[in-house]
Amino acid sequence: LEPLRSFSHVGDVRVIGGVGVVELEGDSGYLADIGPRLGAAFLEHDLLLRPLGNIVYFMPPYAITEAETEWALEQIREVLGRM
Repeated sequence: LEPLRSFSHVGDVRVIGGVGVVELEGDSGYLADIGPRLGAAFLEHDLLLRPLGNIVYFMPPYAITEAETEWALEQIREVLGRM
């Protein structure tokens, strides 16, 4: 997730245990408008993520392969790159 810091609208990127977090700048909080828009954009890329407001959580299953992880991270990069 660290390369996502290069986007101007990304405020913070962190990993806590098995959870990756991307926090976006701007409207913050659980009800931020960006959450539903991001969720819809991820679905367009066949990735099921449910952002909570301005925060995107990536919690992959422990059985995920490296290739699947790279694919998911690429979809996240594409979506955030268009926001």
